[in-house]
Amino acid sequence: MTDRMFRALTVVQEKYLRNPDFVEEEARYERVRELHHEQMRVAAELWDTKNREQLPETLQGVAAVEAARDASERAQDEVIERHIVGLIPSRLVHELKNAWAYREAEFTEPIDPAHADTGPASTQHWRQRANDASVWVETLGYPSDYDGFDPIEDVALPPRIRWTDADKRSALEKAIGIHGLEPGQWMEVEWPPTGYLTDPGHVHTTEFEPCEAHVERYDDSGDKSAFGDCKGCEHAERVVENLAKWSFTTELRISEIRFDREGEECDKEIYRDRAFAVASIEQDPGRILIGPPGQGRQW
Repeated sequence: MTDRMFRALTVVQEKYLRNPDFVEEEARYERVRELHHEQMRVAAELWDTKNREQLPETLQGVAAVEAARDASERAQDEVIERHIVGLIPSRLVHELKNAWAYREAEFTEPIDPAHADTGPASTQHWRQRANDASVWVETLGYPSDYDGFDPIEDVALPPRIRWTDADKRSALEKAIGIHGLEPGQWMEVEWPPTGYLTDPGHVHTTEFEPCEAHVERYDDSGDKSAFGDCKGCEHAERVVENLAKWSFTTELRISEIRFDREGEECDKEIYRDRAFAVASIEQDPGRILIGPPGQGRQW
């Protein structure tokens, strides 16, 4: 049977490391012989720790055999992780797993959230989809006027942002900045991200204020349209106090290389974030499109 550590070192060497010191098979065998000595040292430490935990009783019989075997297996796992997988540069596996995104990002600039198009064209696809499904959608106009049964966050339809692989790379790099990367680890994100309304914003309209020359006529008629050409009057204006905010999130997964008992490479997911924030994008509240709940499921 092939030695587990030799198999692990061979896989790491051929797939990731490409170290000239380990090109020859004999060189790998020599390194593995050294690692077996390291395994015995680590196993002895684990065994001593186990014995100390058992004091004042000493491990005997089956318990001693099982503890020794467990120490040996744990020691081998530690040696593989530290001295074989640990040889891989920390970003190498990650960039290989996400090679397409990193390659495409060399030619494409990521989206600037401050200048993302959230105008009518960004929600046109929702109107077409609603028309095909025979359901209603409408522009909100004034968030304070919304009186639907469902929370506005559940019926607001996110603008379509044309995410690229450059944005995917930016999201991955953001995750690396937060969580870091150990040798043999990589990150994955579901793409594109999904938008959720976190703040509908606030809009109001100012009151018409006639100038001194027109105040009496306005008080008598109440018709402000008669003074539309007057530059002295303060005409009613739509004021956006706070822009609506959309949070675009995705599922982030962190995995790492492991080796089974036969020395075959396998993957182990070690972390998952189902709502990893990619970007926050603002929109004029008057352009928020709302529809029936269940978009993406019922219609």
